[in-house]
This record gives sequence, C-alpha cells and structure tokens, in this order.
Amino acid sequence: MEQEPAHELLTRHRLGCPAISSITLQEERASRQTELQRELPLHMVCSWLGNSPRIAQQSCLLVTEDDFARAAWAKKVMV
Repeated sequence: MEQEPAHELLTRHRLGCPAISSITLQEERASRQTELQRELPLHMVCSWLGNSPRIAQQSCLLVTEDDFARAAWAKKVMV
C-alpha cells in the first residue's frame, strides 16, 4: 500500500473518517517521518509534521527491515 502524505492522514483523522487499516495515526506519522528523514534534514521534516527533533528521535524514527538488510550486507562486505 502506498504511503499517504501526512496532511491527508491528518485531514482524514480530523474529519472522523474511518481508518483504512488498523494502523493508528501515530504509527502512520512515525512511518512517514522515517521515510522523509532518509531524504531530508531532520529540522525540515519536524517542521512539516509539527514535532521537535528531540521528539522525533525519541518516538518517531523507526528501524525498518531495509535497515537490517543494509546492516547485514555491510557486515558481509567488511569481512
């Protein structure tokens, strides 16, 4: 499933529309924060999503399956 932009998630939530899946708004927001953070500076992403860099680092940034795969590949290359 393709990720919705953060503003569409918040609009749907504010209008009281039912969730598309069982994923909560906080989980969707954290997922989007993680995706945007890979491409853009932390301060920009936090400004768009309305949180602080401290909160993002404590609560929003996630470790993904791709992160684990890259780490495993990096270890193989170093050996």
